[in-house]
Amino acid sequence: MTSRQLPAIAVADLLGVNAQTALRWAFDTRPDWSAYLDARTQTSDSGGCDTTLVT
Repeated sequence: MTSRQLPAIAVADLLGVNAQTALRWAFDTRPDWSAYLDARTQTSDSGGCDTTLVT
């Protein structure tokens, strides 16, 4: 289990920091998906993989 999988409150307790500090760290270190989304948009616009969901 990594620190990204632990709740912020548990990390706060383990590290001895304030819960708000741990929450801010979690927010600040969240992944940025914008590059992935841009790549997906460019791929689908240029005839790449069809990402349409079939139900």
